[in-house]
Parts: sequence; structure tokens; C-alpha cells
Amino acid sequence: MKKTLCAPLLAACALFLLCPVGAAAYSNVDLSRVEFSSGSEPLVFTFGDVQIDGELHQAFPFTEAEIEKLVREALEEAGLTELDIKEANAKVEKARRAATFTKETSPASRKTC
Repeated sequence: MKKTLCAPLLAACALFLLCPVGAAAYSNVDLSRVEFSSGSEPLVFTFGDVQIDGELHQAFPFTEAEIEKLVREALEEAGLTELDIKEANAKVEKARRAATFTKETSPASRKTC
């Protein structure tokens, strides 16, 4: 009985030791609107009749890891956690769904007698 119970257990332990699973932290912060490339924007200074044209360059763009670090620091300073952000996002999504009329529930599609 013990051999039949121990053998699969030892095999599972050996499997976990020989084939580790890569784990990554899941972030509730949406980085979809963050540009990681170094871009440039035109820049114009006007002082009375004098106009100076130039270009603003992002010389050292932030990496995703640096942005995650800044987000964590900002959350700590505000006394929030990523769970608070996740819950707030869920409430916003729920409110958005509740405010959206579908074709079946919109007032215009209801027939009055």
C-alpha cells in the first residue's frame, strides 16, 4: 500500500524538480497606451516676434520593468495595492456594462400599447 502511494508522489516531486514552471507576476496595470519606443515631437517657442523651432526627443525611454517599478512606488505612496486597482477596474467595467443599452433593452425598441 505504501509503495503504491509513495511511487507516484516521488515521481511527481521529481517531475517538479526537473521541469520547473516559469512564473511571472500578473499586473493589473494597463500598459497598452504606453509607448516604449523613443519618439520625437515638434516644439515651438514663441516670445513676442521671436519664434524658435525645435524638436523634443525622448532620449532614454522607460522600459516595462521601470514603469512597473514606478507604478508600484506610486501605489505605495497612495496607500493602494494592485488588488485595489483590480477591484476598481472591475467596478468601472460593471458600470460601463450597466450603462450600455442593447438592442433588446433600449427604450426605442420597446413597443407601447
